[in-house]
Amino acid sequence: MQSMDPPPGLRHDGPTPPEDGPTPAPPPEGPLAAVVPDAEPIPRPPPDDGAIASVILGVLSVVGCLAWLGLPLGVPAILLGARAHKDIRRSAGLRAGYGLATAGIVLGSIGSTLFFAWLGVVSVAVVRSTAERTLAAPPAASAAVAEPIMGTDALERRTTTAPAPDDSSTHVLELHPSTGSLQTQLATQAVAAHRSGETLLVETTAQRCVPCAEVATAASDSQVLQALKKVRFVRVDVGEFRDELKGLRMSEPAVPWFYLIDVRGRPSDAISADEWDENEPGNIAPVLSAFVRGSLRSRRQSWRGETAL
Repeated sequence: MQSMDPPPGLRHDGPTPPEDGPTPAPPPEGPLAAVVPDAEPIPRPPPDDGAIASVILGVLSVVGCLAWLGLPLGVPAILLGARAHKDIRRSAGLRAGYGLATAGIVLGSIGSTLFFAWLGVVSVAVVRSTAERTLAAPPAASAAVAEPIMGTDALERRTTTAPAPDDSSTHVLELHPSTGSLQTQLATQAVAAHRSGETLLVETTAQRCVPCAEVATAASDSQVLQALKKVRFVRVDVGEFRDELKGLRMSEPAVPWFYLIDVRGRPSDAISADEWDENEPGNIAPVLSAFVRGSLRSRRQSWRGETAL
C-alpha cells in the first residue's frame, strides 16, 4: 500500500497556520494570573454601649469632683466599665470598646479618690474653723473656779495647807453630781463657811444662759469683788441638780438666782438678777452687798421658794 505521508521536503513540524486571518499571539511563558474581583471591606464591630457610658461618667466624675459628684458618678463608671469588659469578651468580636471601658474604670476610680480627698480637705477646714471660733469666744466665767470639795476633812486639809485668800478676790466653787448629792455638798460648804466667818452664797446657772455669762464676767470686777468680801461664792447648774433643787426650794422659772444658805445647808433667802437693771458691775455690786449682809429690804420680785423650773 502506498504511504500518504508527504515527502520529507514538504513536512512541517510546527503548528499549522490558519488558512485565513492573522497569526495568534504565542501563549505567555509564565503561569496565568488569576483575576480576583474587588472584595468588600469587613465592617468594624460597634463599641459597646456600656463602655461608652462608662467613659462618659468617668470624665464627669473627675470634672465634678469639687461639686461632690466624684463618688456618685465614679462608682457607676467603674461598674459599667467592668460589665462592658465581660460583654465584649463574650461577644466573640461582635462588640468593641474594650479600651473605652478600661478608661472609664480608671477615670471613675480617680473621680472617687478625689471625692474623698476633697471631703477630707473640707472636714479639716470645718474643724479648724470651729476650733478657732471656740478659742476666740469669750469665756463664760472669768472668776477663778476651785476644784469640788469631797467633804469636811478634805476642806480642813485644804485650809491648813493653802495660803489664806486675799480679801480682794472672790473664789467661785462649782458643784457637780460626781462629788455627791447637792444637799451634802451644800452642808459641807455651809460648815466650812461658818468656820471661816464667811457667808455662803449660791448662784443657779444654766448652759447657754446669756445673763449668767454676763454676771460671771462682772464678778471679776473690783466693785463686785469688794461687795463679796468674806463671801463663799458657789455656782450650781440647774440642769445637773434639777430634782434636788426642787426639794431644796431653789427651783425658779428663770436663772440666775442667788440664795443665802444657812449652816444646815438650806436656803434662807433669795433674789434674782432682776433686782438690778443691766448686768454691769455698778448695778450688781450694791445689790449683792446689801443682800449678803441682810440689809436688802425692797425687792422687785419675791422669792416663791418652790416652783417648777
